[in-house]
Amino acid sequence: MSRALSRQVDHALNDLDLTADTCYLLDLIVQHDGIAMNDLARRLAIPAPTLTKLVDRLASKALVFRLVDHTDRRRTLVHASLRGSEVYATASQRAREIEARFMAELGWSDAQLDALQALNAPEDH
Repeated sequence: MSRALSRQVDHALNDLDLTADTCYLLDLIVQHDGIAMNDLARRLAIPAPTLTKLVDRLASKALVFRLVDHTDRRRTLVHASLRGSEVYATASQRAREIEARFMAELGWSDAQLDALQALNAPEDH
């Protein structure tokens, strides 16, 4: 079921050159601008090298950029570019529409979908 939804989102984001995974990553970066790479890896539960490849992909499209943390030079912070925020707005709207249609086909109500999304929301520390 989740693969079918992911494929639909991937298809809808194809012209933006994003996937469901990179869209979710961009979502975290936009929502937590200046997030540390290690925090992203923890939130996504993926290894640092995998995250680096995904962030590199977004950076090559000028959607995000990295800066060294001026308070701790060992940390790298990831920021959304203006273009990244604009692309994210389009991508997230498409993804929400697809998710709503998908859940409606399964018979889920808006309240049930909202409850599921609240459960899946990343924790802020």
